[in-house]
Amino acid sequence: MKTVLIPTLRLWMAALAMLALPAGSATGQHLDVTWYDLALEVDPGGSPELRGEVTVDGWARTDLQAVTLELSSVLQVRAVRDASGAVLGYTHADGHLYVDYPLTSGDRFRFTVAYDGTPASSGFGSWQTGTVSSGAYIWTLSEPYGASDWWPNHDHPSDKADSVRVSVRVPDPIRVGSNGLLDSSEAHPDGTTTWTWEHHYPIASYLISLAAGTYDVYEQAYIRPPALAATWGPLELPILHYVFAGGNAFAGIDDFSGWREVIDMMPLFEDWYGPYPFANEKYGHAQVTFRGGMEHQTMSSMGNIGLNLVSHELAHQWFGNSVGLASWEDLWLNEGFATQAEFLHMESDPDRFQGMHAFLFDLYRDRALRARGTLVLTDTTDVADMFDATRVYTKGWMVLRMIRRMVGDSVYRAVLHAYAGADEPGGAWHGLTDTQRFQDVLEAVSGQDFQRFLDQWVRSGTGHPVIRMTWTPAADAVDVVLRQEQFDSSNIPAFEMPVPLHVVLADTVIVADFVLDAGEQTFRIPLPAGTLPTSIQTVLLDPEGWALWEPAETGTGVEHARDGQQGAQLDVYPNPARDGVTVRVDAPGNARVMDMTGRTVWSGPLAAGRNRIEVTHLPAGVYVVRTSGAFGLLTVFR
Repeated sequence: MKTVLIPTLRLWMAALAMLALPAGSATGQHLDVTWYDLALEVDPGGSPELRGEVTVDGWARTDLQAVTLELSSVLQVRAVRDASGAVLGYTHADGHLYVDYPLTSGDRFRFTVAYDGTPASSGFGSWQTGTVSSGAYIWTLSEPYGASDWWPNHDHPSDKADSVRVSVRVPDPIRVGSNGLLDSSEAHPDGTTTWTWEHHYPIASYLISLAAGTYDVYEQAYIRPPALAATWGPLELPILHYVFAGGNAFAGIDDFSGWREVIDMMPLFEDWYGPYPFANEKYGHAQVTFRGGMEHQTMSSMGNIGLNLVSHELAHQWFGNSVGLASWEDLWLNEGFATQAEFLHMESDPDRFQGMHAFLFDLYRDRALRARGTLVLTDTTDVADMFDATRVYTKGWMVLRMIRRMVGDSVYRAVLHAYAGADEPGGAWHGLTDTQRFQDVLEAVSGQDFQRFLDQWVRSGTGHPVIRMTWTPAADAVDVVLRQEQFDSSNIPAFEMPVPLHVVLADTVIVADFVLDAGEQTFRIPLPAGTLPTSIQTVLLDPEGWALWEPAETGTGVEHARDGQQGAQLDVYPNPARDGVTVRVDAPGNARVMDMTGRTVWSGPLAAGRNRIEVTHLPAGVYVVRTSGAFGLLTVFR
């Protein structure tokens, strides 16, 4: 790779100011919405469940005869009125709402849409109501296209409103969590309460949410440590946790769970990324009934309490929320950074997280090796394919991991600060990004050329390298030959990638970092003076897994290979579980259930298909279910 002197911080920050994407420039959008005001009444299980009035304020980028919003055709529009109360004409069809509002480019508009209905859920569950033991619940999850299932909006990630108000009237004792700060809670004589939240940062439609239920509320305060405060200024940030009444999501059920630990993650991520981007408001979690998490801006919706998920969703507040996508094609930037955050957190306490780190590292790297297609999405119509864990999550993480090794931790931290806009007013950028902007920041800060690397790994390349290694001792060195052999599995004959080489001697290990950028390359590693070639025990290629590759075959001296077999399948459900679980495998074999210390707590044979394993004897916690070819995580609760 080309290497030049790294520019000083102020020089490259000035250069980066010219690299920012203007809002909407990458998508050619016709509107710029600046404010949403959602006034909703929700009756879980009622008919209809939802009544709403949503005010939309913005301006036209081009001349328009009508303002076009997205709104599900399942919902019924009752009226559209302008700011003076005058009735506007409209057409509502095929998931779009066309409001008769002629505009000249630059003109502002404001109107209110009154509507009602029972939303039909799409995607990952855009609108859900039901009951749990503590009572009724309502939650929304709009990523990527579900916002219009429950409210009218300009549903594109590139159009960030400057602010939003979410006001929700619900039956008591339901409490509502949402974006920003709670402005008011107004009790009504009919046994309902209106909860009003206001958020005064740029926000995309899919990140606007509500989560409601009979919640216990826990509150913490993140006080920025002195070392960070010396750079970013003082901060006391409220951290709110909305937990189903009587639940244990806040405290956790073992050493690897509990939302309370977000307080310890915050300074770690501020160190890596820069100041928390919504410092004038809050961060928090709201419990919901789906299995994962969703990074709703300033209050993540959480159906899981594992620390890896807590760190993942927190990192999204920087990457995905503050630094938003110009289009869904570059989804890997959101999910790759958030997945990397899981490992940054575990690396911060290696003794505590050794077992969890090893398990998740093998699991995620194995998934990344199975990724198909380019990392930049060519089809953003198939939601399941968009969020394929093998691609945008785990391969995205591995691409960032390779970059981190190629530039070193100190430079990589500077890259993240610049990318997140740490020197912007307020300590965050709140703009739009794509792969090119990330490349521009990366190159400006590192002084290295990443065009070929990102083309191969992100834009146009598929697959990964298959490497054969041989090594030969010399008088005062060892020569290592690496040959790429991905003849049928990739469209890239010679990937560029970091190749850490470890020469193992009798009493020490020599670590040498190189960049592989040819089909076959020889690397010479000098030996310490007086070292005999016969003292070389072996040479290891990338034993810590800094790059995404596979060995050409076993027995070549390549020591780092993935754990598990391609295509192996293991499903564990229900998960979390209390009494027993079903384990489904493709082929018969033996299995083990291990705790996070590696101790086997159950073992036995499994038949192909579904098998029942009782877990009543196990204490609450996170366990690994492992067969010879696959593994999965199981959470047991009590």
